[in-house]
Amino acid sequence: MKNYIFIVGVLLLGCSSDVSTSENKIVGEIQPDTAVTKTFIDSDEVVYSDTLDRNLRKLSGEERDDLFLKFYEQLTEAISEKNYEKFNKCIHPYYGLYVIETRGAMPGISKYYDISKYKSSTNKAFLEFKYSDIKVMPVFDELPMTICDKDIYDKKGAFAQYSDILKQSQIWNHAGLNEKEIQAIEFLVETVQITVVNTSNYVYHFSKIDEKWYLTFMDIRIPCSA
Repeated sequence: MKNYIFIVGVLLLGCSSDVSTSENKIVGEIQPDTAVTKTFIDSDEVVYSDTLDRNLRKLSGEERDDLFLKFYEQLTEAISEKNYEKFNKCIHPYYGLYVIETRGAMPGISKYYDISKYKSSTNKAFLEFKYSDIKVMPVFDELPMTICDKDIYDKKGAFAQYSDILKQSQIWNHAGLNEKEIQAIEFLVETVQITVVNTSNYVYHFSKIDEKWYLTFMDIRIPCSA
C-alpha cells in the first residue's frame, strides 16, 4: 500500500515548469550532451524508462486518465490563450515537438523546442491556426475513422485512446528524412502512449517521460484534402 501511495505521489502532472526554450532545430539534429543522445547509448536510461512505464501501468485506468486530462487541459488553455510560453512548457526540453504537416505531395516533419519559431508556408504563426473547440475535453473511446465522405470523420468530437497509431503509420519514412533524423523520431515514437483526435482541429500524440506528460507529435494536416 505504501508503495502504491508513493507511486501516485511521484506521478506529478503538468507542463514542465523547468523547461528552457531554444531556437527550433532541424529534425534529428541532436547535441552530443543532451539526454536524447544519452538515451541512445546508455542502457541504464532505457531500464529506468521501462521501470517508470511499469509503475504507470500499476495505476488504474481511471487514475491514469485523470493525470493525463489535467495535463491536456493546461495544453488547451495555452492554445486558447495563444500563450507561447505556456505551450512551450508542454514540450520536452530535449526531445522537442515534431510538427507533421503537408508539404506538396509529401508530408513534412519539423522539430521545435520553441513553437513561436514556427511559420507556415503562408507565414502564419502556429497558434494563429484555427483551433475550433480546442477546450473540449476528450473522452476515452475508439478514435474516429477517416472516411472522406460528407464528413471527414465517422464521428465528431474529441477522443483519446492509448494507441500506437503513430508508430503504425511509419510516416517519417515518407518525409524525405535522413537516417539520423529517422532514428531520433523512431526512438521518441516508442514513448507515445496517448493519441487525441479532435475532429474540429488536429491530431495530438502524447508521451510520458520522466514522470511527466509531454506533447511530442502534432499532426496539423487536414485529412481528405488534395
